[in-house]
Amino acid sequence: RWIDEGKLPTIKRLVEQGVFTSLRSVPNTSSPPAWTSFATGKNPGKHGIFRFTERNFDNYRYIYVNGAHRKARTFWEILCGDKTGCVVNVPMTYPAQPINGCMISGFDAPGAESEGACYPEEIVAELSRENGQYWIMRDTGDMLRKGAGWSRFAESLHENMEMRYRHIRYLMEKFDWNIFVTVFGETDLAQHFYWK
Repeated sequence: RWIDEGKLPTIKRLVEQGVFTSLRSVPNTSSPPAWTSFATGKNPGKHGIFRFTERNFDNYRYIYVNGAHRKARTFWEILCGDKTGCVVNVPMTYPAQPINGCMISGFDAPGAESEGACYPEEIVAELSRENGQYWIMRDTGDMLRKGAGWSRFAESLHENMEMRYRHIRYLMEKFDWNIFVTVFGETDLAQHFYWK
């Protein structure tokens, strides 16, 4: 409707000049397999990621699943063979892969400054030094559980998006990139916590 009303001219142009269709998610509609399917173009049976945790059958404990469990190549791995790319905050990308460009892992990383969370290793320190602290995701849900209230939660989501935008702009100017992929996870958090 908004396309027809002229409110989304760029989206209209993409629909008219590109490919447009309704997409279905993976069968279990869980974030890890869905994001991995986005990155690989394959279903969970082919890329090997089905949920947040996986059973270790040697000791029957659960282990957290991350990008290292992926059994298929991502589109940025394919493209960054001869192109330059930046991949920022995409879930299921920890540990960061050494691509031609930079990569900062998404929410499966233990933290932005954790070993293996970014490539090159010094990029997060550079971002924090140049533009203020970079974080993958602050636990805004925890602030609700501790009684901060809905208004403060909404403010925090806006702060997260502004922080990520600042850092993305910096990276866009730093690298002569051909492909740039980033995820603003705040819309996901808002939908989880504000539903009904």
